Amino acid sequence: MAFEQFAQDWLKTYGRSGVKVSSVRAREKEMPHFIKVWGPYPISRITKKMYEERILELNEK
Repeated sequence: MAFEQFAQDWLKTYGRSGVKVSSVRAREKEMPHFIKVWGPYPISRITKKMYEERILELNEK
């Protein structure tokens, strides 16, 4: 499954999980930054290191 599809499915589930609306909005705002980088990647190929590096890149902006 491509990361983009996984992310879209996850956001729908997350939104129904009882979390605060502000938390859902924050995830919806953040997700495009990850989709831009990993959209077509199979979710199974995204490593913890790749995720951590992306978080650091976003924090530097």
